[in-house]
Amino acid sequence: GAKNAMSVVLPRALPDAPTPGSQAASGKVGTAAGTGADSEAIFRLRYASSPALTALQMLSVMILCNGLSRARSEKDLLNRLMLFHCIELADAVAEYVPPSLLMLAQFWQDPYEIVSSTARDLFVTSTGCISEVQRQKYARVWVDSLRQDSTEPKVTAALVLGTLALQHPSCLRPAEGEVRRQGEPVETSIIKALVPLVMNDDTTLQTAAVEVIGNGYSQLWRPYVPDRRGLLLQCFRLSLRRKAP
Repeated sequence: GAKNAMSVVLPRALPDAPTPGSQAASGKVGTAAGTGADSEAIFRLRYASSPALTALQMLSVMILCNGLSRARSEKDLLNRLMLFHCIELADAVAEYVPPSLLMLAQFWQDPYEIVSSTARDLFVTSTGCISEVQRQKYARVWVDSLRQDSTEPKVTAALVLGTLALQHPSCLRPAEGEVRRQGEPVETSIIKALVPLVMNDDTTLQTAAVEVIGNGYSQLWRPYVPDRRGLLLQCFRLSLRRKAP
């Protein structure tokens, strides 16, 4: 139940253990119930077993923290805990295994906004922790999915590549020594998949697509949008609809 879930994320403040997000004399950050070898073993199980398990555990903790931060007053404590899981976890856990980016991307289409937005935030943070060469290799895998005929992989690929391009524009360029592929630019393929999402009634995908296009419209996407007037009118209608009481 909720009480058991809370005990995982917000443990009792033991005399010999730091509170979550604070540092003990050893320099370790308090994040789990228990101390010493037991606590370290728990963290290794959660974050040093597999990329998928790391992704699910991080996503669960961050969703819980986001939900609590909207309803409770301990925002400083929750922010420290979220910061730890996003940035400091890799240095704190021996043999840490990074989260699966594919697993995080699969939650972008979740019908619950808190799940989809948290998964996107974790994805952005995680891609910022890998090298440019790794991002380019990862982008090429998604470009192949983007150019498939099936709709669902194409939608996810467009959102992933669009988000990657906003944060790291060079990831869409060929790696050093690689020849650019023939055919339309990747940016065109991304926009062709994102614009229909803005026009449809699926609010989860619509919100994600509007964020990607809106955040990079003038710097990145504008030359590749075929019907700029239609897209801007639809975004205007959506803004009016959301402002309406």
